[in-house]
Amino acid sequence: MKHVKKKLIAMMLMGILVFAGCTNQDVGIVIHSDGSGSVTGTVRIEKEAYMNYIKRQSEEWQLSVAEMTEFVDKEMKKEGFQPVNIGGKEYYQMEETEKIRKGKLQKYFGGEDASYVTTDTVYLVLSKGYGDDEMYSSMINSGILEGSVSLTVTVQLPAPIVNTNGKVDASNPNKAEFSVPWNKNATIFATTQKQVTISSIKSKIKKLNAVKATKITKLKQDKGKKKAKKAVVLLKFKKVKGALKYEIQYSEKKNFKKAKSIIVKKNSNTIKKLKKGKKYYVRVRALKKNYAGVIVYSSWAKAKIKTKKE
Repeated sequence: MKHVKKKLIAMMLMGILVFAGCTNQDVGIVIHSDGSGSVTGTVRIEKEAYMNYIKRQSEEWQLSVAEMTEFVDKEMKKEGFQPVNIGGKEYYQMEETEKIRKGKLQKYFGGEDASYVTTDTVYLVLSKGYGDDEMYSSMINSGILEGSVSLTVTVQLPAPIVNTNGKVDASNPNKAEFSVPWNKNATIFATTQKQVTISSIKSKIKKLNAVKATKITKLKQDKGKKKAKKAVVLLKFKKVKGALKYEIQYSEKKNFKKAKSIIVKKNSNTIKKLKKGKKYYVRVRALKKNYAGVIVYSSWAKAKIKTKKE
């Protein structure tokens, strides 16, 4: 039965989703006043849905229901799923908690989706499908998973939530709940500050991600040796406050197709081994790490130069 293991495990959760549905995912986010926090993720699959899938697959794999159940039960256990009973209903459940160290909230939650989390505000942007898992991409786009999977996110802050696009818990004003659709992008927002809104957070993120553009101050060919086979160009540009490094690109094409790139720390560089008698397009941009530790870039500063034949 080893030859079917990889394919069977890959199909297992997908099969439950497609044929039976009833997969619930819960994420609990707790933010503490000292800047630390925790995230608890729970995946729960109805055992009845699971067994229906096992019965369907046992015939395809030419195994008995008992053999299929025993095998998949073992694999589910390896993945961290345990049987639980909630309200008289049986589930397979996996739960994991990850703690966030003090002062690491932005780096933990931040990323390409421009999320923003502090001790008084949670703003999270979730991509449809809760990620980019290729196994589900076509199913997400076709809408086949709609209603099969549910995700509930709860956010708890150190003080009462005064503005949110979720639902504040009637018994705990510090806590809000969000029901997130599977096949759509979603935004989770909760704050303890009256003046903070989704629009103000977006503006703040935009400002924090902004990097001032540099300006090319010198682009000229180095005289070098008269009989040199290749041309050398000297490039200088203005320093940008807060920039960690600079990216330089140069190409014979105006659209920078097949451009060569150089990453430098200083605001000057020597571009070597260029063809003589050719026009080159050059551009430079500054880069830095934003509030979440993600690299962000300025716009390009551009210039062009034609190297001499001799």
